[in-house]
Amino acid sequence: MRYSAEHYRNYGMSMMELSRKGLTVADAFCETKDVIIYGYSIHSRDISLDLKELHNVLCFIDRNKEGDFFEGIPIYRVSNPIVEELVMKHPDVVIIVTPYSYYREICEGLRIKFPNTRVVSLYWVFSQVKRYNSEKLYGIDINSYSKGYLEKFLDNEKSDIKRIIVTGTVYTLLLCMLLLDEWESTLFLVAGPHSRKMADELHKNEIPVLFEDDYVYINHDINYAIAEYGVNQNLSVWGHDHTPTNRAFLEMGINVVEDGTGNYYPNRWKEFKTVLDSFEFYKTFGEDPLVKSIYLLGYLPIPDIIKEKVRLFDLRECWNNKSEDEKAMIMDIFGFPKDKITEDVKSGHDVLLCTRSFENKDLKKEEIIDFYKEIIDNYGAEKMLIKPHPRDNLDYENEFPGCRKLDGGFPIQLLSFIDVGIRKVAVTGISTVAMFFKGDNVDVYDDSMFKDWL
Repeated sequence: MRYSAEHYRNYGMSMMELSRKGLTVADAFCETKDVIIYGYSIHSRDISLDLKELHNVLCFIDRNKEGDFFEGIPIYRVSNPIVEELVMKHPDVVIIVTPYSYYREICEGLRIKFPNTRVVSLYWVFSQVKRYNSEKLYGIDINSYSKGYLEKFLDNEKSDIKRIIVTGTVYTLLLCMLLLDEWESTLFLVAGPHSRKMADELHKNEIPVLFEDDYVYINHDINYAIAEYGVNQNLSVWGHDHTPTNRAFLEMGINVVEDGTGNYYPNRWKEFKTVLDSFEFYKTFGEDPLVKSIYLLGYLPIPDIIKEKVRLFDLRECWNNKSEDEKAMIMDIFGFPKDKITEDVKSGHDVLLCTRSFENKDLKKEEIIDFYKEIIDNYGAEKMLIKPHPRDNLDYENEFPGCRKLDGGFPIQLLSFIDVGIRKVAVTGISTVAMFFKGDNVDVYDDSMFKDWL
């Protein structure tokens, strides 16, 4: 769990999201429920007002407010015999735990004391509303995307899901799919600029998936509910540990998978300032003690601080070990435009320029264009086939007439596995691309003029 300020923000986001769609937390249940609310705070008071419109709120549990009432609802301490009587009288009661901090410890104590009750979090409540109203909230049925596993998670039912993969880039998603198998029993949580597209393709291939539209982080509640299920079922988690999507899974001990050059530089966690409930900083990119394993390709020196955790793997070997059907599925999922590339190369566009992201950097568009113009002039625009970084939105075909541009959504590494006749590859600075296109056909260009933000 995260430091309380982040939880409060999540709560506010969820309440506003439901309000905009004409929903409340009372929509978490399809039928009238008996409810006990653990904790007495502005959050618990808010949800009690919504719940009592459709459900029976029996009491609050809070030792500091015992004997008081709120809107006619009594407040007891958990050891008060009346609470036990209420639980016995209402066997299907749901206890909603509103404190975010130390939630698991609170739940464990309540389940021991009231073994036949359902004990849930506010995150679970918000997730239930999304479960029953996803078409109203998303415009699609997210339960169908997760192949119904979301329902099993929220109902705490056994499923055949073995692991969870959490990624925010197409690069790491590719690495995870090549490194791991049994995709059909893996839940993919994808975020980033092309997340919806990736989710659509995974869904078409019968692979369970949930997505965040370009890091909007609207599924924080669902992620926490899934993480709670993952802890109960001892599921493993793979992928990133530095994006908002994975916040819910940090305590599960993420198996960190490479996301590029950032994994090879120590102390990057100071840029992210992720705080745990213990008030300690979580050290991203695998440096935190919670992380047991880090999977890297090893194309840069590995920092001493993570060396003992690192497991090296060869991506080309992983690709070669996949079946032809699996390779075809990967190309389909990432929208790899093999036919277009082959056609462009045959027409003379056989020099591949791989750009980098200048997103959110204090650089003028003219500076970026001048930088790439110097590179393109070395070959001629009529020979250039440009593969933009997934977060690069520059209109290259307009700025450099005669060049051809590829869709930026697929990982460039796929091009290194499939021979389409590329004669030369141009990359900038230290890049994950350079290691995949080795030899004399790779030109690396100096981008040190941008050292202020690199």
